[in-house]
Amino acid sequence: QQAIALARQATQLQAQVLQLREELEAKTKSETAAQVELGKLRSLVDVAGQPYGYFIGMVQDKDQEIVQLKTAQAALQASHDELLAENDALHEDLERLVSQKQEVLRMKE
Repeated sequence: QQAIALARQATQLQAQVLQLREELEAKTKSETAAQVELGKLRSLVDVAGQPYGYFIGMVQDKDQEIVQLKTAQAALQASHDELLAENDALHEDLERLVSQKQEVLRMKE
């Protein structure tokens, strides 16, 4: 009877071992699938992050270009103001010369 009980117990233990191995294989397959899915998701996150990084870089470049253009505009405005002042001075000189010429012509008459 003990031998039969031990044989039954051994059979039950073998069945449990077989069931646990099957569960282990299923869990291993599930883990492998999860790892593959995780890899895919990480690559998607990397790809999704690239356009954002590109966009940020592009905005920073444009901001830098705006600063440079504002600096150039200020320099051009200063040059424009100088030229206007010079033009006004030349115009006054021309009027003075015309006036002097008219006076000289009047004196000659």
